[in-house]
Amino acid sequence: MTPLTASDILRCDVVCVAADQHPQRVAADVAYYAVFSVPADTGEAPRFLGLVGKALAARFSSRIFADLLPSEPQASVDAGASLESVRAHLDRSHGDALVVYDAEGGFLGVVCRRSLFEGLLDEEESLLEHVQRQRLLAEEERDRLEQWSVKLQHLHEASKTLLNITSHTSLDSDILQGAIETLCELLGARYGAVGLLGPDGKLQRFIPYGMSEDEIARIDHWPQGKGLLGVTLGEDQSLCLEDLATDPRRSGFPPGHLPMKSLLAVPLGPVERILGHIYLSEKEDGGAFTAEDEFLATSFAQALSLVLINAREMEEIKAVQDRVAYLCSYDPLTGLANRMLFNDRAHQALIAAHRNQGQAAVIVLDIDNFKLINESLGHAHGDRLLKQVAARLLGVLREEDTVAHLSGDEFLILLPEFVIDGGIHYVMQKVMSAFAAPFALPDRECFLSASMGVALYPTDGKAVETLLRNADAALFSAKRRGRNQFQLYKTEMNEQLIERMSLESRLRDALARNELSLHYQPVYSLKTRQVVGLEALLRWNSAELGPIPPNRFIPVAEDSGQIIALGEWVLAEAARQARAWQVRGLPALPVAVNLSAKQFNQESLTASIARALEGSGLGAHYLELELTESLTMENPARTVTLLGEIRDMGVRLLIDDFGTGYSNLSYLKRFPVDKLKLDKSFVHDLGRSDNDLAIARAVISLGHSLGLAVLAEGVETREQLGQLLELGCDEIQGYYYCRPMDAAQATRWLAEPPPLVL
Repeated sequence: MTPLTASDILRCDVVCVAADQHPQRVAADVAYYAVFSVPADTGEAPRFLGLVGKALAARFSSRIFADLLPSEPQASVDAGASLESVRAHLDRSHGDALVVYDAEGGFLGVVCRRSLFEGLLDEEESLLEHVQRQRLLAEEERDRLEQWSVKLQHLHEASKTLLNITSHTSLDSDILQGAIETLCELLGARYGAVGLLGPDGKLQRFIPYGMSEDEIARIDHWPQGKGLLGVTLGEDQSLCLEDLATDPRRSGFPPGHLPMKSLLAVPLGPVERILGHIYLSEKEDGGAFTAEDEFLATSFAQALSLVLINAREMEEIKAVQDRVAYLCSYDPLTGLANRMLFNDRAHQALIAAHRNQGQAAVIVLDIDNFKLINESLGHAHGDRLLKQVAARLLGVLREEDTVAHLSGDEFLILLPEFVIDGGIHYVMQKVMSAFAAPFALPDRECFLSASMGVALYPTDGKAVETLLRNADAALFSAKRRGRNQFQLYKTEMNEQLIERMSLESRLRDALARNELSLHYQPVYSLKTRQVVGLEALLRWNSAELGPIPPNRFIPVAEDSGQIIALGEWVLAEAARQARAWQVRGLPALPVAVNLSAKQFNQESLTASIARALEGSGLGAHYLELELTESLTMENPARTVTLLGEIRDMGVRLLIDDFGTGYSNLSYLKRFPVDKLKLDKSFVHDLGRSDNDLAIARAVISLGHSLGLAVLAEGVETREQLGQLLELGCDEIQGYYYCRPMDAAQATRWLAEPPPLVL
């Protein structure tokens, strides 16, 4: 009997089409389209290009077949390939179809797993017919052949049963139990088992047949790889033993195991992908397992292995689908709901609140200055903090409440069926308390705060989108009030938010429209009685809105990220103007520029400084950079390194607003700075506040002890000046001596600076 080959199991539901045809114009209900090129009057035969599946063709029916061809070469076999070779190719390619080529390399047809199954069934049917013919030729073997025929028939039916369950997405114990029971009945075996291997190659499941529950319970463990049954798990060949005791690999049965003598073990799966083994023992008639039994068991195992492979692939697909479904509703970092799930729950909550005439609350929460944490500590630490924030929020809220994490540092909270009267303040205090304790990182502790905006249903909106918009407006108000607080929505907040968005939009074009400029305020030395420098101050005169004070547009620039571009421009313009004054023969004075937190945390800061100096031709010692005290302490170790690099360039460094932060003096003495600026909040009440006088005295004394000059800013009165003179302050800056001037005014002023009235 000639074995079947790939050419014998071709699918009939394949139609040949031209590459430029459209699926919608091919009237055929087929599984695959074989696509061929159509040479233009060259006399060449059409060339096979590849296969297109029915589903893909139906999905893109308006395209031509050439556009639907896969980019990778499709798996193929020769027409003479055996069924075992076809199955091995299917397993390696993890696909469902193979292209079959004839001896000349021409396209012959397509085979798939189902046609392989059908081929196996046809082969079995052919074998059955062969046995029946042999029975007619040898009457003396009639009884044996009849039994063989019955067994083959049972195997055929069992194989068809297995074929019918290939649609199962997982193999439960009942299916495997039924499979081993069928095989034991087919071969007359008293005991049997299916052993499946896990991804690590170790026994993962062991399903026995023929033993009672009490007999199973007396067995301490299933094969672990030490005895004969365990050893067979790693083999890819059948094993047939008439007497287990004669095999040297036998190590005895576990305590409580039933005595067994004969053994037939066959592998599940192809050689390169062994999934486990089928074990059979002790024939009912007391005889040994025969070669026919081994053949039948092997054939059955091949069919079962195809079912197993299909089930595992379906389980992998289901796992991917479950993961995709999870990501559609949940944030992968924190495990909280994402915006889509939040919106859905909020919508349902509003429906319930409307039906019950109840109330609900929507809260938008932002972690204060979280971008600085990411930039200074790194995103890995930032992610750790976000996970901890998520856990704390869940800990202080009710089970029925929803906490969602959006991108970055933004969270949403939904309080359904919530009694608003007085209760919202209690809940908000609980949420605020979640940030009271420090957050733990591997190498430090970190304190966080949050700003929150609250919108209430139905007073602040009756739709989810409206409540979120109004909660955003309340959040903006909370941030404007200094952060680390919550605000309930008020109608006028939307006007403030609209104004802020308008400022942000106009600010983006301010540079291009030449609306930005620098004003300069002189710094006066109380020691030398001379002007010793100027501070560059950014001003914005909008063509539409007129002059806009810095305290309105600088926060907008920082929040929107525009401060980076503005800071680069200020550096370059201040350096250019300082050099221009020198070229005109005016006093060569250093110009001071304030650095924002975002600028300071940029890796390219030193490069930006170098560009400004090189582009203007200004000497580095004529440029001063001012950094706030709190900024320098966010990451002191990095600050020491970065300030050292800047100082090595020749640029002078000042710590601005000194006294308002929480400096670590052990780091402060290591900072290569030249000057401290006493914050104007302590200058304002000099002569009227003993506390401010004490702070001013302490800052000046500290600066001098560290070898630093001290500059007092915001000096507006003669009384303040007198106090600073008594305290030994080195320099002053403020309206008392001179207000900020634009470049033209400063040019005239520098030509003949007025004396300071003491």
